[in-house]
Amino acid sequence: MFDPSVIQQNSIGAALNRSARKYSHQLALVFGERQWRYQALNQAARRVANGLLAAGLAPGDRLAVYGKNSDAYVIAWLAATKAGLVHVPINFALSSDELRYILEQSGATGLLSDISLADKVSAATEGLDIALMGTLHADQALDMQGFDVLAHATTAQNDQEPNVSVDGTSLAQLLYTSGTTAAPKAAMMTHQALMAEYMACMVELDIKGNDAMLAALPLYHSAQMHVF
Repeated sequence: MFDPSVIQQNSIGAALNRSARKYSHQLALVFGERQWRYQALNQAARRVANGLLAAGLAPGDRLAVYGKNSDAYVIAWLAATKAGLVHVPINFALSSDELRYILEQSGATGLLSDISLADKVSAATEGLDIALMGTLHADQALDMQGFDVLAHATTAQNDQEPNVSVDGTSLAQLLYTSGTTAAPKAAMMTHQALMAEYMACMVELDIKGNDAMLAALPLYHSAQMHVF
């Protein structure tokens, strides 16, 4: 008999673990010349997750991500789910004032951003208590902690599953509206809600295991991150 509590125990990080076990050498992610197979992608997400926790973030903390599409962006998202952090994707076209509003409203204690957006990040975070500020992918991390997602993904030693409690009922993401008619508002997305969305999309779009999905839309948007 099917036990519905199994769904409640599921998480995005656990789903990646299963994919890494079943399809370890199958291609999972391509960005430019970089390719990640499922086992390597899972290890990368674990390394970054452990790095974020070691840097002072704790399960339940809000981790804002402000950048354009990249493999580092995807790894940061997967790492957040494994660390029990609440991922806050932010439109990279927002002004520094709009960025500051979301950082304050979400209660973000961590921020990962593209190096090209450093000026807006600097203006938006002035006077804010952001415990960790890092880069998604840079030749050299610019903040004092030196945290860079791609560097951690490829060189950090700890690739064990983080020792945190995450299940389907855990909050995974705060998805903000565009704010065209009023200030942006956040939708609270749990792991089980997103897993249900993924399964529905696979069925409705008839997605097969050997299909390759092109991320042409920005990953901060729910349509690209959770539908296509």
